[in-house]
Amino acid sequence: MSLQLNPAPSGSDESGEEMKSTDCLMLEHKLILRALDVLDAMRDLVEQGRDVEPADVEKIVGFLRWFGDEHHQAKEESILFPA
Repeated sequence: MSLQLNPAPSGSDESGEEMKSTDCLMLEHKLILRALDVLDAMRDLVEQGRDVEPADVEKIVGFLRWFGDEHHQAKEESILFPA
């Protein structure tokens, strides 16, 4: 199982047009939700007695920790709650 997360380049959407900060945050929310969906699917496989590669789980959890907690959360706070 391979996790494919390919966001548009920073600051632009797929058409190359400039994105609002909130649009970027929404796109990032979709990426986080997609990663969580993959984890749910992996959990379902395990509950069915099927094998899941531990390295794949570690990669997704690592992505969520870095992207969700460090990258996205900081961006969200600076955009939505500037000092």
